[in-house]
Amino acid sequence: MYEGVVLEEGRVVNLNVVDYLIPTAVESPRMKWEHFTFGVSSHPTGSKGIGEAGAVVATPVIMNAISQCLGRQVKEMPWRPA
Repeated sequence: MYEGVVLEEGRVVNLNVVDYLIPTAVESPRMKWEHFTFGVSSHPTGSKGIGEAGAVVATPVIMNAISQCLGRQVKEMPWRPA
């Protein structure tokens, strides 16, 4: 949510990780991890796919939650606490 290039007068001002706003445990939501097994894999090893499918959804979900809380459409990223 906080990642983004900050430009001032055409120059990048956050060139490294020291200049980024980094979220702490206070800004992080509580999470409950669970393991689910669905279906049968036809792969010889019985393995199933895993990857970034869950990560792709995170940004729209967070932005929609912010929009609902504010009562207006938010269309710009990154969203900063200020």
